[in-house]
Amino acid sequence: MAPALPSPLPKTLRLLCARPLRGKHPPAPFGLPWSEGAGGGVGVLLDLPEPWPSSGFGEVGVVAAQLPDPATLVPGQLVFVLPRGAPKSAWLGRLPGIRTWAAGAVRGSALLARGYQGIGAGVDPRTKMDLVWGYA
Repeated sequence: MAPALPSPLPKTLRLLCARPLRGKHPPAPFGLPWSEGAGGGVGVLLDLPEPWPSSGFGEVGVVAAQLPDPATLVPGQLVFVLPRGAPKSAWLGRLPGIRTWAAGAVRGSALLARGYQGIGAGVDPRTKMDLVWGYA
């Protein structure tokens, strides 16, 4: 059985993070380009606090607070929640084990708590990222 993937995919994604990003952006899901415009979909890079559990099972409320209110988005707009947290510094973020991550169950629960619909999860065949998504 083929994994469930969001369909249709937007042409671009806008990257959101609770704090300013320094350095290189993470790869976008499905090879889509990052865009500054409001059209297309949204990718959320989490700013996970210290200490965040290494298991990835932290507080759902911390993740939910970083998601855009679906009422402020175009109805049906696709929102991806990326698994890894934003690096604390551009240099340290490149080291293995330094970046934190949020488990898919936590990300999916956060989307549900914020009121997103059509919540799904799967692995991006291109980047091998564990993705969770929902629709505004």
